[in-house]
Amino acid sequence: MEAFKAIQAQRVSLCDVLAHIIAVSDKKFLNERAKNNERRAWARLVVTSIEAYAKLLELSAIEDLSARVERLEETRGGSVNVENVEK
Repeated sequence: MEAFKAIQAQRVSLCDVLAHIIAVSDKKFLNERAKNNERRAWARLVVTSIEAYAKLLELSAIEDLSARVERLEETRGGSVNVENVEK
């Protein structure tokens, strides 16, 4: 459980860093005085950062679902059949 919390804390920290990178890169990209090649570089950084952020969110959602399934299995005393779980 401690390792899980540490991973979650690292993920939150990474999301914060990526959000800052996205904000700064977006500002630099929108700078009309910058040369086109500089703006393209900032745009690539924005896209790459957003892709990484989305992947972190996806992993977080998968871990949340996994934890929910584990809790269901504990309360039901065995494996959970997805077709029989009430919504």
